[in-house]
Amino acid sequence: MSKRSDSGLDGILLIDKPAGWTSHDVVAKARRITGQRRIGHTGTLDPMATGLLVLCLGQATRLVEYLTGHDKRYTGTIALGRTTTTDDAEGETVEESAVPRMDEGILDDHLEAFRGPILQKPPVFSALKIAGRRAYDLARSGEAPELAARRVTVHGLDAAIAGPGTVTIDVSCSSGTYIRSLRAGPRPITGMRRTPFGPAAPPSWTVLPGGRRDARKAGSRRRGRRAGRVAPPNG
Repeated sequence: MSKRSDSGLDGILLIDKPAGWTSHDVVAKARRITGQRRIGHTGTLDPMATGLLVLCLGQATRLVEYLTGHDKRYTGTIALGRTTTTDDAEGETVEESAVPRMDEGILDDHLEAFRGPILQKPPVFSALKIAGRRAYDLARSGEAPELAARRVTVHGLDAAIAGPGTVTIDVSCSSGTYIRSLRAGPRPITGMRRTPFGPAAPPSWTVLPGGRRDARKAGSRRRGRRAGRVAPPNG
C-alpha cells in the first residue's frame, strides 16, 4: 500500500532487518531511499536481532501508536551457563558456571513461570527513558537505573534443547515484552528473530539494498566509537 505525494511515499514497509543494524539505522536508510523524512517504526529491535521491523511512512505515521500495541512473535537461542552485562551475546561475560542437567521436562517446568500474565522487570540495557535519558546510556556510564516491573502477557512459550548448553525458544507475547528477561540465572540470549505474526504476516518482506554490507559497516563504526559495544533497545 503506497502512493506518491509531494513529500515522498505514504504507506507501510515491512522490513527484514539484518543483524548489526539498529532500528534507527533502518529508518535512516529508508529515508534516503524513499525521500520521505516522516518515518516511524512500531517496535525497536536490538542490533543483534533480525526480522520484522514495521515502518510507517508519511501519513501512515498516524498508525504507529495503533500498530505498536499488536502482539509480537520471536524465535531465539539461549546459551546456558554464562552471564553477560546485557543479557545477550553482545555484552561482556561477567560469570560462567557449570550447565546443569537438562531435559525437556525440566526445561518446560522452568518456563512455566514465564507463561501467561506476568510482572516483568525490563533489562537495564533497554531504550526506556528515565528522566529523559535512555536506560542503556545510564548503564553504559556506570549508573544502575531502576526500572519498575510492568505487566505483560506471554501467550505462548515453547523451547527445545538444541545441543549441549543451548536452548531454542519460540515466543508469542504482548507488546512491550522483553525476550531477554524471559529467563533466570546465567543464560544470555545469543540470537533472536522477530517473525510475522497477526496483522503483520505478509507473503513477503522488503530487504533494504546493501543490507548485509551496510550492517557490517555500521557495526564497525559503532565498535570504533566505543569498545566492548553493548546492545541498546528492545527485546
